[in-house]
Amino acid sequence: MKRRKRKGFTLIEVVAVMAIIGILAVALVPRVSKYMNQAKKVKVLSQVRTVVTNAEMYNAKNNSPIPSDTLVSDFDAYIAADERVDFAKDTKMIESLKLSQCQAILNEERDFTIGGDGTISVATS
Repeated sequence: MKRRKRKGFTLIEVVAVMAIIGILAVALVPRVSKYMNQAKKVKVLSQVRTVVTNAEMYNAKNNSPIPSDTLVSDFDAYIAADERVDFAKDTKMIESLKLSQCQAILNEERDFTIGGDGTISVATS
């Protein structure tokens, strides 16, 4: 009798490949999440810089400065109509922050954290 060659993988080979993939995943997931958190922080800093720069431009053009307790979501009322679209697009993550918090973050006076749901918490002291 002739033996037929079997095609496919044995159970041991499949388990070995799955174990290797599992080990790689365990090693890479923390690093990837760390890099994602750093990228979010960089994005927040960029948005904060946009807000503070626009506030300084507004204050330079007008005699009445923007109040420091103004929320970023309300900030576009102070921006010229032609700049509103770009400003609103660039500040989605920080719209719940106040102008004073943005200035403190930019001046490195306050640290901030980003929650799992994307909310930003600014340290109080």
